[in-house]
Amino acid sequence: SNGPHCYCQRLERAIRSGQVSQINMRTHLKAMPGTLKAQVCLLVLLAATTFTDATTVRLQKTKHHERAAKFAQIMQAWHDTVASNTWEHPMSETSVPMDNYMNTQYMGGIFVGSPPRKYNVIFDTGSANFWLYGKGSSDTMSSIVSRYDPKDSSTSSVPERCCRRHPCSDTEVTGLCTWTVEYGGGGIKANVGADDVVIGSIPLKALEFGQVFETWGDFGDAEGIIGLAFPDLLGDNNTMPLLDAMIQAGQMKSADFAVYLSTNIETSVQGALASNFESEISFGLTKPHLHTAPFVYHQLLAERNYWAIKMLDFQIGGVSTGSCSASETGFCKLVVDTGTSFLTAPSRETHNILRYIRVESNCINIHQLPDITYVLPGGVYTLTAHDYVVSSAVPGFLGPDTRECVTGFAPLDVDTPLGPLWILGDVFLRKYYSHFMRDSAQVGFAPAAS
Repeated sequence: SNGPHCYCQRLERAIRSGQVSQINMRTHLKAMPGTLKAQVCLLVLLAATTFTDATTVRLQKTKHHERAAKFAQIMQAWHDTVASNTWEHPMSETSVPMDNYMNTQYMGGIFVGSPPRKYNVIFDTGSANFWLYGKGSSDTMSSIVSRYDPKDSSTSSVPERCCRRHPCSDTEVTGLCTWTVEYGGGGIKANVGADDVVIGSIPLKALEFGQVFETWGDFGDAEGIIGLAFPDLLGDNNTMPLLDAMIQAGQMKSADFAVYLSTNIETSVQGALASNFESEISFGLTKPHLHTAPFVYHQLLAERNYWAIKMLDFQIGGVSTGSCSASETGFCKLVVDTGTSFLTAPSRETHNILRYIRVESNCINIHQLPDITYVLPGGVYTLTAHDYVVSSAVPGFLGPDTRECVTGFAPLDVDTPLGPLWILGDVFLRKYYSHFMRDSAQVGFAPAAS
């Protein structure tokens, strides 16, 4: 066959063998027959030159810098050659691998601007805003390597509504579009700008996002956050959430995605199983090899802000705590949040729960701690102490390293109308592969493969 797919296969083999270089890639793109060259050849070229999975951008936080640089060159060539094409068929599916930082934070890489630059961000189902650290942001995070500067990108722009003068020709945001966003552990102030963004293999032109100039609190090593909650959580920030932008651009058929979080054995308690698969977020698909049983789906609560579902009971060692039946509604609001490291509950409930599941800092009592169980309509989800205890290595100055343990359960009080609420954070999502379906207002869980 001489179709586009076979052409790309031949081109892939040529690249791997060194017969075709990145420099003359544009010539081969233009020569490719058929209308699928933007969709098909981009993926094959990325796979052939840097990676192994055609729809996955493999990124490491501190490794493979040469791969990242090569990928940036390829993305620029792609941008110059096919970005202006009309895509007759949407990508509809893509995956972004995420790095696991000590079982407490998961970050995936995106590319922004022209030439494209990589940013490691948190894909956060507990918020709706998309922002990156700005070049001159007033923070103390020396670990933030990539900071966005619109002057470095030829495709940066300012939305017309944010400009004092029209047309808006300069790259400086005037302050007419300024965010203030509060999180559980801090907050940010940002000006609104726009630029070309690539998520996995999905390109988005002139996507609006916040360029942070002030922060407070601790956001870890992330260089930004992409919020995946509902638009109602945007508040007064009148930008378009990522899922909506993907659909409007014709790149997604439905607003659904799945999250698989790996277990880092180096920061797990003794006896925990390491993951054989890489952490990832997948847009438009779930992957059968990442779960060991079918998904069980739960309907979201009526209000569309968080990914919130109904919890009927919380049990410790199989015994009901009565926390949900005693509430005014007769159930607990349970939020599925990829941006929260631990499990949380209101302070009063957390104080009582920790009386039974608090681990000693030296980990000595972990085998004596009971299971905890979330009882939902249609599903029961149990975590053992090995699941909900997080540990870290402590360097031994006069002897071998030791381990320090902490129970991954924390108090969090959220006022009405959004609260009170409980959170299923990364501690839960490592054990259960999660599928978020906005169009049908459901979230599903399946036992994660290890």
